[in-house]
Amino acid sequence: MKFKKLMALGMAMTIAFTSLTVYNVGFADEVLVNETYNSVQLVKAEFTNKYPDDIELIEEVINIAMCDSIFIETYEYDNELAIEILENTLINSINQKYQISTHASGDNGIYYSLVDVPVVKQATDWYCCPASVIEAFIGNAVFTDTERNKSSEMQNSIATELGVSQENGAPIPAKVASVLNKRLSGNPYGIGYFTYLSYDSAIDYAKSALQNYYVPLVRIADTSTLGYYGTKPLTHYVAISKIDCNRKKITIVDPNNDSRFGGEHEITFDEFINAMKKDYNGDNCWIIAYGNGINTL
Repeated sequence: MKFKKLMALGMAMTIAFTSLTVYNVGFADEVLVNETYNSVQLVKAEFTNKYPDDIELIEEVINIAMCDSIFIETYEYDNELAIEILENTLINSINQKYQISTHASGDNGIYYSLVDVPVVKQATDWYCCPASVIEAFIGNAVFTDTERNKSSEMQNSIATELGVSQENGAPIPAKVASVLNKRLSGNPYGIGYFTYLSYDSAIDYAKSALQNYYVPLVRIADTSTLGYYGTKPLTHYVAISKIDCNRKKITIVDPNNDSRFGGEHEITFDEFINAMKKDYNGDNCWIIAYGNGINTL
């Protein structure tokens, strides 16, 4: 992504976040970083005033967001949406601190997509997101001609809508939600942003999508956290077709065109949580699912 080099900047900011300094890391748009920083400070002031006992947690969440190139790019794409996402992440983090929410606790239900989600093998090495979007459209019963819609032509069409190219890489989740909502009434898809401070809410968020018959998509920062990838580290989009709370298992439909990784995979809740529980210093877990990804305090 075009803001990947912001990670080095963010690591420096974590040390001294009270004053913004743009270091010579090849990141050109200092104005954007400063604008994002100023808006984030307003959120920080609001939350520290409301939750004075949680100042350290609030600062840590904000540091993580400001280290995350996807968050900065989301702010450029839609600044109001980015701030809403940050506020929701803060609330989920405070929930987790006080154990107000737990991942599918006490729930023995099994949640499926409306229609079986087929594996849509990505047509190019950089088409994981278009392929995952098509998986969601088929699982949501928006696309009914499965074979035609799995084609490379349809992937090219969706990729154009998303702005995907070999040079640009995968799109930000906000663009993914926008493309999904174009074909659905009521703009049901929202975005949840999860770090090691708010992972408890992630499974519930994905589950709520399936409960409402929408297939959730996940942007995984590092696939090596998933057992079936071994040590292969990729940033990758996948779909979720089933969550079994009784067995604590999640079924992932992976569009990877490498037969070692693509296909339907059942992973544990713990594997899913580990994909976001680690602090990646700028790469965290984004889920495109039903609603805004918040568990209200």
